[in-house]
Amino acid sequence: MAAYQAADTWKEFSLMEETDFGEEDAVTNVKAVPVLIQAEGNMMTISGAAAGTPINVYDLNGRQLSNTTAAEGETRVNVGTTEKIVLVKVGEKTIKIAL
Repeated sequence: MAAYQAADTWKEFSLMEETDFGEEDAVTNVKAVPVLIQAEGNMMTISGAAAGTPINVYDLNGRQLSNTTAAEGETRVNVGTTEKIVLVKVGEKTIKIAL
C-alpha cells in the first residue's frame, strides 16, 4: 500500500483501501458457453445456446425482426429482411452479424 501512496499517479487519491481476497481472486469464475451463429442469405443457424434460451434479431434501428427460443442442438432463424447487418441477442449476449 505504501508504494501506491507514494507514487505520483496515485498519491492524490484521498481514499485507498487494501483488501485481502484470500485464496480466491476478485473475479468470479464464469462458465463461458460458446454460441456459433452462421448466416446464409436471410437464414441463420445458431448452435451452442441452451434449449429455451431466448433468441431475438433486431435491425440497426432497434426494430425486432424475429424472436424465438433455442432448441436442443441447432436453431434456424429466418430473418426475413434485406438488411445487411443485424443484431442477434442470444440470452443476455448481443452480437452484430453481417448477412
